[in-house]
Parts: sequence; structure tokens; C-alpha cells
Amino acid sequence: MKKIILTCGAALMALQLQAQDTTEITDTTETSQVQDTTETKATKNNYHRYLHNIDVAVGGGLHSVQFDPKQGGDQDPLFGGTVNIHYRIAPFDRVSFATGIDLTTYRAESQYDELNQTQTRIDPENGYNETYNVKFKDWSEVQNSINLEIPIGVYYRIPLKNVWSLVAGGGFKVEVPISKRYKTRNDKTDGYIDRTAYFEETNVDYSDMPQHALFKTSEYKGSAKMKSAGMAVFVDLGATRPLKENRSLYLGAYFSHSIINSNKGNNQLYNANNDNYSGVVSSDLVKKSHLMAAGVKVGLSFGFPKVDSAAIKAAQLAEEEARLARERAIADSIAAEEAEAARLARERFVADSIANAQKLAEEKAAEEVKVQEAVAYINKNIRVNFALGKADIQSNPEVEENIAFIVNYLSKNSERVLVIYGHTCDLGKPEKNVALSKRRAEAMKTVLIERGCNPNNIETVGKGPYEPLVPNTSEANRKKNRRIEIQIETHKVE
Repeated sequence: MKKIILTCGAALMALQLQAQDTTEITDTTETSQVQDTTETKATKNNYHRYLHNIDVAVGGGLHSVQFDPKQGGDQDPLFGGTVNIHYRIAPFDRVSFATGIDLTTYRAESQYDELNQTQTRIDPENGYNETYNVKFKDWSEVQNSINLEIPIGVYYRIPLKNVWSLVAGGGFKVEVPISKRYKTRNDKTDGYIDRTAYFEETNVDYSDMPQHALFKTSEYKGSAKMKSAGMAVFVDLGATRPLKENRSLYLGAYFSHSIINSNKGNNQLYNANNDNYSGVVSSDLVKKSHLMAAGVKVGLSFGFPKVDSAAIKAAQLAEEEARLARERAIADSIAAEEAEAARLARERFVADSIANAQKLAEEKAAEEVKVQEAVAYINKNIRVNFALGKADIQSNPEVEENIAFIVNYLSKNSERVLVIYGHTCDLGKPEKNVALSKRRAEAMKTVLIERGCNPNNIETVGKGPYEPLVPNTSEANRKKNRRIEIQIETHKVE
């Protein structure tokens, strides 16, 4: 074993000295390459040196005003756009935080093949019922919402091997509606509202009477009801690359979905009494509505203050040259004392190995003696007694001293198993005494676990009245038999 250790040590020392000997040659031949590489990296990483950034982007995609319909109908998202102006601060190399202003349009089209509404009112003059029937046929409406949005997000940059970097980010944004309008796009032939009426006073159905607002129509437009503000979550994923000193290109995709933006309408889509059209999103056909956007965008990022790239390159080259000079000086010093250092190192290695081996053997032998002494002490001396019928540990100085001794032992000998045996006197039924003895052992286990012992190193056994320490001939002897005993085992108890 000593020969093997000595051989390994000598081999490791030889490899180390050989590596040191070749350092000067490697550094000398690669100096120009390192300078070129450093200069290239400085150029590529200029984009990431700006603490403050202004990001401007435009994009477009499917921007929808979505809702949950109560009476069927279809809804299709339409094309919408977004313009972003953000301020981004980058206190870390890869992490940045941004906020700003977005102007985004959301558009969707609602379609109903057929929809019928009935409205009844009492004529205030004569008290007769007037029933209005409204039939929607192939009805189509386009919703157009313009929102001012304030995003708050965090972004993480992943540099690639070339000049490109991946950028992923997300966060929340407050949505403030500026305009929310609707407009129907139908014609009286294919899509229309047909309004008819039945008057109880005359017992006649009326239609095609423009003077009473009973006729077919196809076009309505107006403003829908809006909430004051909402909130949405958004995710951005894209790539960026530097263009010039403080300018970078961004290409990416985005997704957002409102989480607080429900417009609940209470009116009918069309009120025949006053010829009022509410719009689908503001009507009682909608349970709640929300905004969704998904698309792509392109933008530019402007960093400031502007960085003097020439000064950066000069400083980097000077730092690299200083580092190479220090490494050459160290290599020269090591080469001059190579033979003597190798000899002394080998001798020290062998001497230290022998001394360490002897020291470890002595420490292990001494520790084993201490362990055996502790085992003998625990197996012989540690007992705790109990009152008649009780299973709780009564604290006293002797008990606390024994518990502290056991805790200290287990903390240093985690491979050993501590077995707690519970006992009772002969008073009472044997089967109840066995259960009581088990509870006494478990009570001590609980105390040890509370003091930091591993429960996997502790086992409990209930012996009942069958292994008395002394004959149960007196109360004094019975008190001695109402006890727990603790022993150290090297195997699990079956």
C-alpha cells in the first residue's frame, strides 16, 4: 500500500511540473490569439454594457375581444396592432426590468345565424299590452377596442455563440380603455334586424311601418360600455443582436391575456321600445368579456450613456497583457527551481502520507475505545423509573444527564441502533402491562427525537412484567421494576 501511495504521488507531481514547464510556451504562442479573441468579444458584448435602455417596437397579430356567450353565436379574432415604448434598466448582465407605454388595438367579429327577442310593455295611455318581436338574421358585428397599457416586466437574456442572444420575459400590465366601439356589417338581404309588433288593443300584427320603427335594418354603430381599467399578464420571447455602438435589433413574439377585464351587460341587444342598439359586448348575451393578443413584433433598443468602445478595447488589452506578464514571471521562477522543488515535494508527500496514515489509525483506535466505553456505560447504567400506571418521563438531574449522554453518543455514532426496553411490575393484567411498557419506551424515544436524535436509529420494545429486575415482593422492588432500560445494538431488533 505504501508503494502504491508513493508511486501515485510521484506521478501527480511530475504531471504538475510538466504542465508548469509548458505554460510559458503556450502563453507566448497564443498571446496574439487571446488579444484578437478579447477584441472580438468586446465588440460582440457592447450591447450588454448599457444600464439604461429605451426600447421601441411595433407588432401585429390576432388581437381579440373574447367573451362567453349565453345564447350561442360565433366569434372570430381579427388583426390588431401594437406600438411599444419602454424604459428598461439592466442592473445585472442577464437580467433587466422594464416599464413603459403600449398602445394596442383589439378587434373581433361576432356572428349570429338567427336570434329572436321578445319585449312586452303596457301602453301608459290605455293600459293595453304591446308586444315587440325582434328577429336577427345572419347578424354580424365587429368590435374595435383601443387600449393604453402600462406594462411592468422582467426579462432574462441567454447569449448564444454568435452575436445573437435569446430574450425571454413576462409580467403584468394595466389596461386603460381609450375607445371601444362596435359597427355592424350586414345588408338587408342577407343580414338584418326585422322588427314586428302585436298590439292587444287592436288585436293586429304590425310590420313594415317605419313611422312606428317597425322595419328591417342592417347597420348600427356606436360606443360600447367600458370598465375604467383592467389587468393582463403578458409573455415575450425573442432574439436580439447589436447593430452599432448603442443600438440593437429585436425580433420576437408576444402573448397577453386579460385577467381583470369583465364587461357585464344588462341590456338587450336591441330595445324596440326606444330603437336603441347596445352592441354585443355590452348586451345581456355576454357573461363576461376579456382581451387576448398574440403576434410578432420588431423593434430597436437604444442604450445610454454611450460607451467609448476604443477605450474599452484598450483597457481590456492592457489588462490581458498584464495578466500574461504575471503568468510568464511565475513560469520562469518555477522553471529555475524545478529539480529542487520536485525532489522536496516528493519527500514531503511521502512523509505526510505516512504520518497521516499513522495519525488516522491512532485516532480510529482511540475513538473505538471511547465508543466501546460508551456502549458499556449505556447498557449497564442508564435506566429510568416510572410511577405506577404512568408512562411519562419525570425529569431530574440524573435523567437529564443520561439523556444528554445518549444524544451526544448517537450524534457521533449514527450507524449504531439504540433499543429502548420498557418494563412494568406484576400489578395489573399482563396484556395491559405489555402495552404500558411499550408506551414507556415510546415516551423516551419521543424525548430523544425532540433533542435531535434520528428516529431511524431508535427502536422500542415492550417487555411487560416478564423480565423483572428484582423479585416483585415489595413496593420498593416493584418501583425498581417499573422502568426502561437502554441498550446499544449493532443490528435491528426483530
